[in-house]
Amino acid sequence: MSILFLNRVNNPICSALIAGKITKNYDIEYGDDTDDSEFRARDYINLACDIVKKYHENDEIKSQLALIRRIKDFEGVTCLKVSTLSENFDFVSTQAFQDLLIRVWYNKILPDANKLLLFLCLLCPFIAKFVIDYRIKPIELDEEKKSSDLKPDEKFEKNKNYDSESLKKMTDETEIRKIDRNNANEFFDRGVDGDYNYLEFLYHFLNTPFVKFIYHQVWYLFFLILFSYVILCDFNKINQANENSSMGLGISIPEIILIIWVFAFILEEIYKFLINDMKKYFIKKIFVGDLWQGFNTGAILLYIIAFILRLIDNEQCFKAARIILALDIILWFFKALKAYTFLRQLGPKFYMIREMLLQLAYFMLIILVFMFAFGVSSTALMFQNLELNIGLVKNVFLPGYFMIGGEYYTLDEIMSASSGKCSEAEVYENCPDEIGAAITLALYVIYLLFLNILLVNLLIAIFDNTYDKVEQEANEIWKFQRFELVSEYYNKPFLPAPFLLFNIFFSMAKFFFKMVAKILSKNKKEFDGLKFLLKNRLFRFLAKKWNYSMIYELDDLEEKYINVLEKNLTNELLRLREKNKKEKFEARIDENYEKLDILTSKFEEFIDRGNIMLNQSVQSIDKKMEKLLR
Repeated sequence: MSILFLNRVNNPICSALIAGKITKNYDIEYGDDTDDSEFRARDYINLACDIVKKYHENDEIKSQLALIRRIKDFEGVTCLKVSTLSENFDFVSTQAFQDLLIRVWYNKILPDANKLLLFLCLLCPFIAKFVIDYRIKPIELDEEKKSSDLKPDEKFEKNKNYDSESLKKMTDETEIRKIDRNNANEFFDRGVDGDYNYLEFLYHFLNTPFVKFIYHQVWYLFFLILFSYVILCDFNKINQANENSSMGLGISIPEIILIIWVFAFILEEIYKFLINDMKKYFIKKIFVGDLWQGFNTGAILLYIIAFILRLIDNEQCFKAARIILALDIILWFFKALKAYTFLRQLGPKFYMIREMLLQLAYFMLIILVFMFAFGVSSTALMFQNLELNIGLVKNVFLPGYFMIGGEYYTLDEIMSASSGKCSEAEVYENCPDEIGAAITLALYVIYLLFLNILLVNLLIAIFDNTYDKVEQEANEIWKFQRFELVSEYYNKPFLPAPFLLFNIFFSMAKFFFKMVAKILSKNKKEFDGLKFLLKNRLFRFLAKKWNYSMIYELDDLEEKYINVLEKNLTNELLRLREKNKKEKFEARIDENYEKLDILTSKFEEFIDRGNIMLNQSVQSIDKKMEKLLR
């Protein structure tokens, strides 16, 4: 029934993805061993993947557009968004999806551009226009676009009667919509007619996700070097001014630069939150699921706390600020690891580490029970009426914990105490009780048996199983990680921190142009002399909101063509599936007939053999009877 319904809808790819996600969630919440929800969810996802694969074989460009076009039946979402939010690794791994990512990642630059020339352009972006090869629009796409632009106007002219003023107004609105659509679709480069002007190409080059990735990583390396220098060599009390200090305070110029830099990172996080159209999901990612976002948020929060403590003129607050910053820099270094997800060999390893940490978190619940059971019991056996302080907690917890790594620093003193004398190790303040130490030694042996032999090896087996599972899906995991990287740097400002303030000024200018365009659109008669700005491509670009969600705005003809093609490919695929199912069924029937023939022949052979043996037995009995009668 569901396949029949899927055969009738207008957007089968997105419908299959949504159905797969709903069915998968149902299986997680309410499924059991007898339920086939997981199988049906897998069937929906496979169907969506098969349609996209067939789409890609038919038309590579249209298959990519089908992933990013706005689907009005589902509140304007795209297949890209549905598949990534549901973490559908199989769909993201399809060739059409990966080709789309490559197109967005390199923007106007050809993916096979000369790497040496590209490196020179990264060093000096002002020569990019004259050195880098960019994509040229194919002739057939150009002709198709021209015909699609002409047909609506011709249709209006033939079927409707408009006066010249209405027709001019309609033409102006059509032209404005076309300019806005082209500006919104800049992220999906289909090539250019002729040539770019210099400033336009320089902007596109600097706004290329790949270029932004390189620049951001280089500047982040400088940030880590500066942070390390400040915390190691140039972190003074607030009232301790020196020759490198500024404003009469103990804050040096490098530290001021560091503060501005971190402030730029805070602005970047606010920017990411504001542009996200699913803010609740973004907040959820900070605390659950996204390890990198957790590192980022934790590093910023720790720095803010340290900065506030650092401004208080108090010795203890200064020491606390220094300790927090020393711990905070660990998270900043960990954040740098995300750049390694760009590499196929390293990306899945971080996913593997995350899965192992989750397994370890659950396993630690078991180990903690053993550790505290051993610690409390052994301490109670050796000592009585101890004072409640931090030393007591150390004596209870640390011996059992360090034994996991093979460190038995309390063993010598326990063995000496069980023999009636105290050890010189002096791990404990008081000499342990002799009988209690002897019993503790026995517990030591039992604890080691369970912990080092049983539990640790069980944990290694769990990690080994996790490694095997992740390694089997390593390619799909890395492709999904690549999408996250492309999506992140697609929406990043083209100037890295600490130059983010310039991006803010640029955003404010865009907001101003947007308001001007809105006023001009509503009051065309009052501002008749300025209405030419509405059709100016640069003005419309500055007034247009950035396409954060990578949604491609299709014209009516292209939308209709993709809908029809997608539906036809779905019908063809479903017919092919039915045909294969029938062929498999018929093949199974033929196979069963062959098995039945074999069984029948064997049964007949068995009957014949039985008859022969029966006849032989009857004859032998007759002969024996004849002998007896004689």
